[in-house]
Amino acid sequence: MEPSYVIRKATKGDCQQIVQLIKELASFEKRKEHVKMTPEVLQRDGFGDHPYFHCLVAELPGATQDKATKSAEHTARDTGKVPDSKIIGYALYFSSYDTHNGRAVYLEDIYVCPDFRGQGIGTKMWKQVGKMALDNGCCRMRWAVLDWNKQAIEFYAKMGGWDVTNGKGYHLYQLDQADLAKLAQS
Repeated sequence: MEPSYVIRKATKGDCQQIVQLIKELASFEKRKEHVKMTPEVLQRDGFGDHPYFHCLVAELPGATQDKATKSAEHTARDTGKVPDSKIIGYALYFSSYDTHNGRAVYLEDIYVCPDFRGQGIGTKMWKQVGKMALDNGCCRMRWAVLDWNKQAIEFYAKMGGWDVTNGKGYHLYQLDQADLAKLAQS
């Protein structure tokens, strides 16, 4: 039986729905209050002359949505998305670099709506990002996972992933925007 969904590259017209899924993922991660993302920022950062990220979406063609969403989607027919469709998952990734081995990719998010899990959607997106990485000469793909998300950890292990923190002893650090401003002014 053919899957009822399609995996494709995201378009500008998808950004409203992708932001909703980003918020769903953040809620699951208990971090919804930290999400500042808007469709406009996503459009600017992912669909200009020099995109900061790339994104795949899992789309359910012909899904019924509210009138406002349908109207916006019909207006966006030229963006490549199917009218009256619903995005049920996404994989957002960007280029990275390994000074030891060269090109790499970082998978920021992979998410499938709970009602559509167990159908191979996440696996298919995962494999497509991996294939894209290989096709572009990447030496690896990295991502982060919350230590309490056992289902994701098991999925990544099943797909051949391994824990860099345990395996190599690396720890991931970050500076938020306010800290970056302090650094720049020091």
